[in-house]
Amino acid sequence: MADLSAWSLWRIRLCPYGSQCSDRYCAHAHKLSELRPPMEAFERHDQVWREGVDRWYGQTLLPRQKKLLLDYCLDTPEYEIPLWMSGFLFYVHGQHLVRDVHLPWDYGLCADLDLLCRHRRGPVPFDFMADLWPKLGERRAVLETEQDSTIPSGFIW
Repeated sequence: MADLSAWSLWRIRLCPYGSQCSDRYCAHAHKLSELRPPMEAFERHDQVWREGVDRWYGQTLLPRQKKLLLDYCLDTPEYEIPLWMSGFLFYVHGQHLVRDVHLPWDYGLCADLDLLCRHRRGPVPFDFMADLWPKLGERRAVLETEQDSTIPSGFIW
């Protein structure tokens, strides 16, 4: 029988060797899209969250995690960059508020957090990055204003 604890931590971190990793049994993710949170159906992994889960949910990341995420992002074609990674880039680089207007104002973080809390049957296991929600709220307000200004005044349903 497989070790349930090891299975529940499968692909929570990026492989330091990247996509060139030759280990057939490597438990790390080799693409941004492969990252996932720990499975917490049978046990909590609060310590693992503090040590670093690379899939970004708005949590504070360690410097090594930020660097690895950005390195992987550089090697990922734009069309393969996950929605959450776009949100991370927005937060880290302070991108213009109306950039990526086709993406949700929160880059899907609210839905991701809702799903995460349902699966772990408890609250969020980490602290959010400083000013994350105010920045996203500002983006939301700007996008709503931008959307309102693009609707013609004589438009009738």
